[in-house]
Amino acid sequence: MRIPLIRGLKELYLRREILLNLVMRDLEVKYKGSLIGIFWSLLNPVMMLLIYTVVFRYVIGMNVRNFPIFFMCGFLPWIFLSNSVTMAAPSVVNNPNLVRKVYMPRAIIPLSAMVACLVEFLMTLVILLLALPFFGHAPGPKAFLLPLIVILQAVFVGGLALLFSASTVHFRDVKHLLDILLIVWFWLTPIVYPLSKVKSLDLPWSPLNRWVAGLINYNPMSVFISGYRSVLLDDPITFSATIPMMLIYAFGAALIGWVVFVRSSARFAEVV
Repeated sequence: MRIPLIRGLKELYLRREILLNLVMRDLEVKYKGSLIGIFWSLLNPVMMLLIYTVVFRYVIGMNVRNFPIFFMCGFLPWIFLSNSVTMAAPSVVNNPNLVRKVYMPRAIIPLSAMVACLVEFLMTLVILLLALPFFGHAPGPKAFLLPLIVILQAVFVGGLALLFSASTVHFRDVKHLLDILLIVWFWLTPIVYPLSKVKSLDLPWSPLNRWVAGLINYNPMSVFISGYRSVLLDDPITFSATIPMMLIYAFGAALIGWVVFVRSSARFAEVV
């Protein structure tokens, strides 16, 4: 039966305790038996920071002021997206008992994976905020927009979580395709290089310059990361253009993900 959008959202709200319980379960399972628990989520960003700083700052010679902070302002939001869709994609398939035996909105299953990753992201973001003054980037007046950017990215990532989890139920190759997609998407996102570098592309075939530049400039994560860097590093971007793009990407992904998930969820119990 087709569930209207408003009714489905209301049901998600009413069953929010189940969502919170699944989030706590995911975090407990992930860090069970660990001495420092959730703080292991900091290890990956720190190791990647060291590797990329050495390679791009000292080997390649990328001339970016305060490269470590510049990198982390892009890498942390990326890790949130990457971990969320990677965990959410197989979440319905991996929880057949919840699908068949527990009465609840099935969207809670992939969304709980996303929220668990959001908790980890918020922790790393707080640490980044505390580190900024030591690198000469004390948050300015635009910092009040940071919660808005985090919320919009969470809505965007939630839409992707719903989309990929529903797709994986019916097409198990999606999780393998997702691994390749995330690699390509990472390099088409200005995480280790500034967006200004796109203007100086010099690829062997000149039409590729326009195509690749277009993919980078209109990449949703490019928009979100530009927003984070503008708020945290006071990069000069125009919020009058960036905020509307964030809204379009966030609610566009959420709507598409919701519609695909709801329309396909009726057959989940048969497939999983």
